[in-house]
Amino acid sequence: LLIFLSSSTLYASIGKIVALCGDVTVTRDAQKYIAQMGMDIEEKDIITTQRNSKMQIIFEDKTIFTIGRSSTLGINEYLNSPTNPKASFSMVQGAFKTITGKIGKIAPNRFKVKTKSATIGIRGTGFMTTVDGDTTKVVVSQGEVSVTDNEQGGSVNVPAGFTTSKTSGSKLAKPTVAT
Repeated sequence: LLIFLSSSTLYASIGKIVALCGDVTVTRDAQKYIAQMGMDIEEKDIITTQRNSKMQIIFEDKTIFTIGRSSTLGINEYLNSPTNPKASFSMVQGAFKTITGKIGKIAPNRFKVKTKSATIGIRGTGFMTTVDGDTTKVVVSQGEVSVTDNEQGGSVNVPAGFTTSKTSGSKLAKPTVAT
């Protein structure tokens, strides 16, 4: 019985699809599923939108991810716990907008979004990211994010109203006013 309870909580729902337009798939345990409104999202899921698609997920802690067309988002780790909350996502390609929830407010250093060239740490915020090939661009709408160069090290804080970018093989750009 203990083994069953442990395994059933291992893959419990951590969020729900609340908006959906077009063709979206959710890959879970090497199986692909067609996304549906209200579908539960679990840790380790990989969400892929097609050219004609976009979707929105609300997580348990009220974090909102809006995923644009031709995008792939991986949910690496998610734990909405009062004592040890954490969230880690991977953006492989495409565009997404994030408004952080409770985890971003109570444990901002434990909320990360990783791309090939940069890692974004949040400071209780709203931001938009695009990943196009080897280039990651971050625009902050509220709060502040910390962007770390995954190749060369170093990081920059990007406040609301500013943007930065990182291309593989080059240095992380200093924040500039978003236009």
